[in-house]
Amino acid sequence: MANLPIYAPTIFSDGIRAIEETDLGEPETWNPQYETLINNDVFLKQAIEDMTDLLTATITTNWTGTQAPYTQEIAVEGIKETDNPIVDIVLDENIETAILQEKNWGNVSRIKTEDGKIIVYCNKKKTTVDLPIQIKVVR
Repeated sequence: MANLPIYAPTIFSDGIRAIEETDLGEPETWNPQYETLINNDVFLKQAIEDMTDLLTATITTNWTGTQAPYTQEIAVEGIKETDNPIVDIVLDENIETAILQEKNWGNVSRIKTEDGKIIVYCNKKKTTVDLPIQIKVVR
């Protein structure tokens, strides 16, 4: 069985021809409708992928400040000041290390984005272990 073509570059169609009672129930009638729907799916899937980035960084133990709040600037290629990402820790596979990371992750108060970097704040205590993080950005 042959597949319907996917157009490159993909295009989005905001409508398809209505099937009428006089149309024959043959591939020549239905395939163009299915092609449009499939190509719309491909177009939307690509648009969503283009809007989403998954970035990584590591919060280290190198903090600025002698008292709270402590701050740390970390370069993150691709991040923008206008981004409002979802940030989470990537725990180590070693259980003892993971427990320390979880405990220290609780010290992170907020993360602010700027073009090409994030600024991490600890309002009470500094972290004492490196914290690998993933940053999901949806634009």
